[in-house]
Amino acid sequence: DIRGLTFMAIANLLQSKPGDTGKSPMGKKAWELMECCQFVPVKYLSRYSSFAAGAGSAPSMSMYNRNQPRDDGDVPNSYFPKTADYGMIYIFEHVEGVVGSYPATEGFLYLLTTLIKVAGCPSDLGSHWRLRPGCSPYIEYVTDFILPRASGTARHVKPLPFLTVADEGRLTSRALEVVEAVLVRYVVPLALDRATLSELR
Repeated sequence: DIRGLTFMAIANLLQSKPGDTGKSPMGKKAWELMECCQFVPVKYLSRYSSFAAGAGSAPSMSMYNRNQPRDDGDVPNSYFPKTADYGMIYIFEHVEGVVGSYPATEGFLYLLTTLIKVAGCPSDLGSHWRLRPGCSPYIEYVTDFILPRASGTARHVKPLPFLTVADEGRLTSRALEVVEAVLVRYVVPLALDRATLSELR
């Protein structure tokens, strides 16, 4: 798929050279361009509970129970409308999901992993228009939408089809690579000592 190959090519161009230290300015610019392109439809996903800080009304796909009986005749193929406004989720659910192979989504996940590795998670990303700036919507796109669908743990929706076991393995691996990159680079806030805490009060 040309989309997947394009995402992977961009990711490879952003890779840090051996010996480079610090965050890449090109990576920060790539984050900003991706925000402008709205590959992850933040404004639409804000309707869902985890994206709206618990205020959304739609069920989150991360709420699951693998052992709960399910009648596939009564559940939809996707939570999301069949419209290209949903960006990569539309491609994932309504284009790639038809054939059971996910090259565009895999390429996009690889790009996300690379951006986190070379530029971190900019805390001010989208601050000019979003109430919640930062990379959280992109991380939640993986943890709340892609991983539950790839692992078959999403509720109230039909299982995601896979053409081969290899397709399932690649998609899951790419999603977990994003999670790993976030965990490895998460900056733990320094503990405040009593004196500093008193000063703040």
